[in-house]
Amino acid sequence: MSFPIFIATLPLVVFIRLNRHPLPSPPGPAGEWLFGNARQIPTEKKWITFARWTERYTPFL
Repeated sequence: MSFPIFIATLPLVVFIRLNRHPLPSPPGPAGEWLFGNARQIPTEKKWITFARWTERYTPFL
């Protein structure tokens, strides 16, 4: 009995999921598909990179 209900509601769920508009990303460096921003952060003196990003992306806020 529940399988026909599932089949009947599946197109509606797919339609709603495909037509949602996600919120825009906050300003910042673009990440990679799998690793995000992990490869952009150096292993030493991270604060220098964060300071540069702050100077570059803060005016957009």
